[in-house]
Amino acid sequence: MENNPTNPSSVILKENLKFEGTMSKTNTRWGFFPKFFLGASLGLFFLAGKRKLDAYGAQHEIDFRKRQLSRPAYVLQGAEKYEFPWNKENLDEWRYRRVKVAGRQIPRL
Repeated sequence: MENNPTNPSSVILKENLKFEGTMSKTNTRWGFFPKFFLGASLGLFFLAGKRKLDAYGAQHEIDFRKRQLSRPAYVLQGAEKYEFPWNKENLDEWRYRRVKVAGRQIPRL
């Protein structure tokens, strides 16, 4: 076969080569669906992992609250009634912990 522009088989061959060079066979057969389904699958996989991590964090928080509420109540005595034993450094140790305070009730205005 010679490269004659008037030869119909030569023109068809050139058009096929041009077409093959610009698009893949998968893209011509299925369009954008493989990329879409790959992206959707990755997105769903990410959301499932995030949900699992959130569930683990929620269970950890529930266990922490149960542990803190099962501890005996701490009785504030003396100066602790005015200067509380918790501060920024040990706030997590005192979260959800029961505390007993003795004294008279201050009426609300």
